[in-house]
Amino acid sequence: MEVWWYIFYWGSFFMNWIIIPFAMGYLEAGEFTSAGRSCYSIKYNAPFYLAYVVGFLGLLAFLYWTSWG
Repeated sequence: MEVWWYIFYWGSFFMNWIIIPFAMGYLEAGEFTSAGRSCYSIKYNAPFYLAYVVGFLGLLAFLYWTSWG
């Protein structure tokens, strides 16, 4: 039962934060090829993904510096 909980938990996490925004950008793109749609979606979502990475690194830095104090 615990294995299924981990599968559903992390599956929904990645769906909500990575896969669904990419799919929404892909569907909103006005490009004619799938490569063009994918590039548009990545460019559209790049600021959000960058904010996730910067926030995560900031949290790690905060935890690192507070653990030494």
